[in-house]
Amino acid sequence: MSDQAQKEYAPNLSGIPRNDRILSASSHAGILLWGYGGFFPAMFWSIRRNQSSYTAFQSLQALAYQVISVIVYAVITLVLLIVMVPLSTPLIRALMDGATPDIGSYFLWFIFIGLMLLLAFTFTLLGLTGTIACLLGRNFRYPWIGGWIERQLKQPAFSVDGLPYRDAQERIMAALCHMNVVLVITGILVPFIIWVMERGKSIRLQNEALSSLIWQAAQGIIAALISIVGSLATVFLPWLLYITLEQPGQGISGGMPLYLMGGGLVFLFGLLVGLLVLAFFQVYGLVATTRLLHGKEFFYPLIQKWKKS
Repeated sequence: MSDQAQKEYAPNLSGIPRNDRILSASSHAGILLWGYGGFFPAMFWSIRRNQSSYTAFQSLQALAYQVISVIVYAVITLVLLIVMVPLSTPLIRALMDGATPDIGSYFLWFIFIGLMLLLAFTFTLLGLTGTIACLLGRNFRYPWIGGWIERQLKQPAFSVDGLPYRDAQERIMAALCHMNVVLVITGILVPFIIWVMERGKSIRLQNEALSSLIWQAAQGIIAALISIVGSLATVFLPWLLYITLEQPGQGISGGMPLYLMGGGLVFLFGLLVGLLVLAFFQVYGLVATTRLLHGKEFFYPLIQKWKKS
């Protein structure tokens, strides 16, 4: 099937070709590769967006769902951890005292792990539901996300920085490229595939993908440095604690622990600064997402000047 226009995103389902059903289903199946699956809907969207509005729409919402599900999962996990830590004070105290906690002390953590597994299963199951629906040629919609994509597709394409988007699809995909900043390291796959596959098709979208690609690559370097510092800290700080508190003659009043403690503080300070910088990258990427969805200009610090030089 070749659609005459890209304005209609609920085509006559009885005539959807097998190829488009498979590509759309594969886009949704990317949920199985948490953090990596966005590569598939981005690629299939770029391949079929001018030939099949069905595949284009299913790919867009599959990509949006996979990113948003990770964001929701991370937020819920963080909130539950904040609640869990104070409730686990007796368990933490027992472990620090070298005591052996009874199995009941771990009850809350069993519940926490169970909830996280259930949530991950639910997100995955919904994505696989989209896979099956597309294989059957159904007009599948994710709750909230499907309607949101449809409303965005009705908005004008907009012209930014003198380079217009050809249609609303391109603006949405550009925003999703920036939204992938929340997937540290793996999120770079989406802007990379769009940057490569949109050559000769859309200068506007390719520029947005390149900006996001550079920004996320810089974020990846920061994340790698944080991982290195964190790995060193996991080895250095327990050893420092042991020497400072347990060894005879090496207490707080000794000479050696003073600079050892200073080294520990440097590690902790480095981790804190790194995490703040990482948060800056994340927030800036999400701001870019929001502004593009509203048809406004947005430029990452230094990247725009570098691209023009």
